[in-house]
Amino acid sequence: VAGLKVSVITAGFPSSLFITLTGITLLFAQAQANGTLEKIARHSVRLARGNRGLIPIIFFFLAAALATIGAGNIAATALLAPIAMSIAGELGISAFLMTIMLANGANAGAFSPFAPTGIIANSVMAHIGLEGAAWANYLNTLLAQSAVAFSGYFLLGGLRLFTKDETHSGQ
Repeated sequence: VAGLKVSVITAGFPSSLFITLTGITLLFAQAQANGTLEKIARHSVRLARGNRGLIPIIFFFLAAALATIGAGNIAATALLAPIAMSIAGELGISAFLMTIMLANGANAGAFSPFAPTGIIANSVMAHIGLEGAAWANYLNTLLAQSAVAFSGYFLLGGLRLFTKDETHSGQ
């Protein structure tokens, strides 16, 4: 390849990042395949005790937690979206409202030092001399995404979900 030696080409490959991302992907793929994530989501919905207004908030925090602990924002969204949309449909919650909460929750955890995006961002920041900003970067993103999510929640009628609706109160 352009006269370069194989050792020169492979030296530019981030093998440690590749191994980390592969391991994280396999871990969360297993959690999805064995039903762990769906069980966690369904149990979290039971914690709302019939308060439909809490369901989008719960999914915000589930997505943020999943992204923060290592799944990353894209995987957290991909893993939780089918469950969240199914529950939203069952309970008569706006799909758009659920999407706003879920996606912003996942993005809130995107720059965690354990998430793929955070690992990449922190290594780039360290390369340009901005070491030690990993947690500040994560917390600033968490706060900004939380503000966007909860603004959307209030603007899109999330509070109206707290009113008793007999057709959906059985869950």
